[in-house]
Amino acid sequence: MGKLRINQVTYSGDKYYYISPKINEGLNLFVGDNGSGKTTLTLFIDFALGGNVDVFRDNKTKRKQSSIKYEYREVLDDANNFVELDLDINSKNFKLKRFIRDNEIFIDDGEFVFSRKIFRKGKDETFSDWLLKSIDIEPFELNMGTYSWTFDFHSLYRLINYDQYTPNNKIYKLPTSDNFVSDSQVIRKSIFETLLNTTSDEYHAAFNLFKAEEKKFKELTSNFNSLIKVHEDFYDESICVQSLLSEIENKETKLEALKSKRISLSTASENKGVSEDAVKEAERVLLRVIDEKNEKRKEFKELKYELARVNNFASDLESEIEQIQKIIFTHEALDLFHPDNCPLCKKEFKQCEQHLENLSNSSFNYTYSIEEYRNIYKQKVKKKNTIESAKESISQDVKAIRLSLRKLNSTKLKYKKRLNDLVKTLKCNSELTELERINYKINDLNDELYLLNKRYSVNKEILALKSKKEASDGEKKRLKTSLYNAEKNFIEGNEEIIKRFNKEFSNLMDASPLKISCAKIDQDYMPEIDGGVYREISSGVIIRLAYYFSLLIYSLKFEKSSFPNILIIDTPEDSGIDTPKLISTLESFYSAVLEASNKNFHDYQIILTTGEDRYPKTFDNYIVDEFKEKEGNFILKVK
Repeated sequence: MGKLRINQVTYSGDKYYYISPKINEGLNLFVGDNGSGKTTLTLFIDFALGGNVDVFRDNKTKRKQSSIKYEYREVLDDANNFVELDLDINSKNFKLKRFIRDNEIFIDDGEFVFSRKIFRKGKDETFSDWLLKSIDIEPFELNMGTYSWTFDFHSLYRLINYDQYTPNNKIYKLPTSDNFVSDSQVIRKSIFETLLNTTSDEYHAAFNLFKAEEKKFKELTSNFNSLIKVHEDFYDESICVQSLLSEIENKETKLEALKSKRISLSTASENKGVSEDAVKEAERVLLRVIDEKNEKRKEFKELKYELARVNNFASDLESEIEQIQKIIFTHEALDLFHPDNCPLCKKEFKQCEQHLENLSNSSFNYTYSIEEYRNIYKQKVKKKNTIESAKESISQDVKAIRLSLRKLNSTKLKYKKRLNDLVKTLKCNSELTELERINYKINDLNDELYLLNKRYSVNKEILALKSKKEASDGEKKRLKTSLYNAEKNFIEGNEEIIKRFNKEFSNLMDASPLKISCAKIDQDYMPEIDGGVYREISSGVIIRLAYYFSLLIYSLKFEKSSFPNILIIDTPEDSGIDTPKLISTLESFYSAVLEASNKNFHDYQIILTTGEDRYPKTFDNYIVDEFKEKEGNFILKVK
C-alpha cells in the first residue's frame, strides 16, 4: 500500500506568492469565506500532481466545468509562476515543481533533479507513470472497443479529491477531458478496483499476456498473408521443401563438375593468343576500385572524427541541462542575485560606487530571471534533440561507408584475381568451342539454381511463419483460458472486498443525519440507497462524502488496499447542504476515521477547506491556515 503525504504547498510568481504552513498527518483545516482562496489551494495541489486544471489555462471558451467562477486572474496575469509541492511518498521526501501553462514537472528526490512530461510521447515514462509506480501501483492498459490507453494517476485522483464542482448526483470527480471514454463505466470501475486493490495481479498479468499474444497473432497473420501475396509466383502450398533442397543439391553438384571441367580445359591450353585488350581493361577496373576505396577510407576517417566531436558536444550539453534543471528548482529559494543589486557586495547599485564603473564596462551577465532560465532550458533541450538526430545521421553514414568499404574490398580481390587469371589464361582456338558449350551450360544451371533457391527460401520462410502463427494461435487460446480462470478467481475475491466496503459505507450512512434503512453499492460500485427511491435534496453531498470516507476507512483497516490514505475535500458546503447536517456528517465521519486509525495503527491525512462556522467546533485545533476576503486576507499575497 503506497502512501502520499503533503507537507507544504508553495506558489511563486513575479507578482504574487503563497507559502502554506506545515501540513500534518491527520486532519488539516483551511478556513475562509467565499472568494478568499480555499479552492485555489486544492487546485494548486491538483496542478502540482499533474492535473489539467482548467482555470489555470487562458482558453475560456472550452470550460467544461461551466460553474467555475473566473476568479483566478491573479494566477493567469502573473509571470514566471509555478507551484511547488513538498510531499512524502512512502516516507521518502520529494519536491515537485510545475510552472503554470507548462506540461512538464520537475522532481527533486533529494539526490537528483529530473523531469517527466504530463502527456505521453512514444514509450517515454510520463509523470503519472512515475507517480503510480512510486505508490506501488503498476500502470496498466485499458481497452474499450478500438480504444486503448494507459491508466493514469489522475483517474485515481477522482476518488481522492472531493471537489465542489461535481454535481450532487455523481460520485466521481468530473474527468479533465470531456469524451465518452474518460467518464465511461470501464474507467470508473477501474478506479474503484485499483484503489481497493480488487484488481488481482493474477488477472492483470493474465490479461496483459493474452493481449500481447493476441497482438502478436494478428501481426503474424498479417505478415503471413502479405508474404504469400508478394511471392505468389514462387509459393506452392503443396510443394515439399525437402524435395526442393534435394534438387538444388543435385544441380549444384552438376555445376561444380562443369566448372572443374572448364578449369581443366583452360589449364591444358597452349600459351598463345593472350588478349592484351582484356588484360588492360581488367587493370583499369582494378585501379578504379582502388581509387574509390581510398576515397571512402578518407571519408570514413572524417566522419569518425565528426562523430567524436558531436559526442563530446552532446556530453557537455547534457551536463549543462542537468545544471539548469537544478538552477530552475533552486533559483527562487536561493535568490542569490537581483538585477538591481551589485553581485559583488549585494548593495543596491546606487549605493555601490566601488564596483559600479567596473561592472558598467563588463559585458558579463551576472543574473538571469527564472523565465530566462526556463527559456535557456527549453533551447538546450531542443538543441540536444537536434544533436541526437545529427549523431544518429552520422552513425548511419559511418555504417553505410563501413559496408561500402567491405564491398569494395571484396570487389578489389575479385578483380585482382580476374586480372591474374587473364594473364595466365591462354586462348586456345582448338578448345574454344568446347569451352563455350560448357559456359552455356553453366549459365543455364545458374539460372535454374536461382529460381530453385528463390522458391526454396520463399516456401521455407512462409512455412516457418505459418508454424509461428499456428503456435501463437495455440498460445492465445491457452492464455484465453488462463484469463477466464483468473477473471473467475477475481470475481470471487472481489465479492468479499465489496462486502467489506459495503459494511463501512453502510455504517457511515447509518451514522449520518439521513434516515435510511439500507445503503450499499451496486455491481457497478455506485451507491444504492433504499433501493434507489431515496430522494432528499441534500442527500447527494452526504452520500458522496460517505463514499470517499469509506475508501479511507477501508484503507486503514486493510493493508492490501492501494488507496494512498489521503483525502482532499474542498468546501462541501457549496454543494447544496444545510450547515447543521454538514457539521453532524463531518463529525460522525471523522470519528469513524479516528477509530479505524487508532485500532489499526495506520496514519492518514485529510485536507479540508471550508467556510467559517461550517465545521464542528472540535475541529478548531486542526486549523492550519485562515483566509478572510473582508479583511483582504487572500491566499495570494502581493510580493
